Amino acid sequence: MKIVYLHTDPLPSPMAGSVFALSTAVGLAKAGHETVLIMPRNRRTVAEALEYYGVKPPENLRILLPAPPAIELGSWRIAYSRRFFRAAFKLLQTEAVGADGIIVRTLTLAQYLSRHELPAPLVYEMHDWYADIERKWSGAEWMIDGKKLRRERFLQAVEKETIPRLAGVIALRRATGELMRQCYPAARVEVVPTGLDAPAALPAVSAEPVVVYAGQLHKHKGLQLLFEALKLAPDLRAIIVGGGDPLADLKAEAARLGVEARVEFTGHVPAAAVREHLSRGRVGVLPMRDCFFNRVLTSPLKIMEYYAAGLPVVTVDAPVTREVVEPEQTGLLAPFDDPAALAGAMRRLCLDGELHARCRARIEQLLPDLSWTRRGERIGRFLTELASPRPG
Repeated sequence: MKIVYLHTDPLPSPMAGSVFALSTAVGLAKAGHETVLIMPRNRRTVAEALEYYGVKPPENLRILLPAPPAIELGSWRIAYSRRFFRAAFKLLQTEAVGADGIIVRTLTLAQYLSRHELPAPLVYEMHDWYADIERKWSGAEWMIDGKKLRRERFLQAVEKETIPRLAGVIALRRATGELMRQCYPAARVEVVPTGLDAPAALPAVSAEPVVVYAGQLHKHKGLQLLFEALKLAPDLRAIIVGGGDPLADLKAEAARLGVEARVEFTGHVPAAAVREHLSRGRVGVLPMRDCFFNRVLTSPLKIMEYYAAGLPVVTVDAPVTREVVEPEQTGLLAPFDDPAALAGAMRRLCLDGELHARCRARIEQLLPDLSWTRRGERIGRFLTELASPRPG
């Protein structure tokens, strides 16, 4: 089977979408599919991009990095997505000939391509949902200003135009797949969960009571709640792996709560170095704030990263997290917005050696079925199904 996968984040970049796209392409190739990955260039060669992620690609994976996503004018960088769209479409005229599917994980690129004749079926891998904006942002109105609301309404129109034109849709979670089926009953939707880089053996982790968070530092990720929980658990320490604009505010918040001496901020680190920092923790934590987005739409890739690093997980109790965390078996779930419950769960998983060992043993059992290779196999089966007439 031949599969072309496209994404609009540059390669490499600190964005989660870039590593997700590369990991999916590697998984497709390891599953035996001839794979082509097309992403914008980001001032680096393919070899330099792969070194950034610490990835050695399979021989049946080709990576093409056409036009960069921005125009450089002195100190100004002007985003120019259409430039990449046109370059990608041109590449598809040769690279997708004979392909079983073209998979796109950016809605606007899916719209652009759906308006053209393509040499293979077009599939959208959904990482967001726009059919009901009011519902989507309920409980998180503080996250959306006028500019973002206008963008959301624009994407709502794009989604309604594009979905009916597609051969199929890939959702990452059952909850999001069900949303898509409800809003677009005619769409062929398949749930294919996020993957992980399965190690040959479960890595060792720290024996010290240290929780670690790795990822974006946006407000809805709930790191303020983590600091409040640390204040209630003076025997715990934390490592925060990630950088960006929110970092200064988070450092100030940790200082305000009096926990700054027990919180280490690494700042941004290359993707290949994240695993090293995870190994310094005993438990991975994801303390998200309560809102519809975090309950139903988010795809917590970092939980997979924690598992791959051998870390049991403490996170919030939500439909999307219940799909990947087995309570008392791979981690613990705490109620949203409850620092005391979060502190108790982190302390218990850090300090209860029997529980910690049981969770690590279960994670080790699950790793092969959670791999990016297994994800590649599932995507391949879905593309095969799309080639057959729909039952009924």
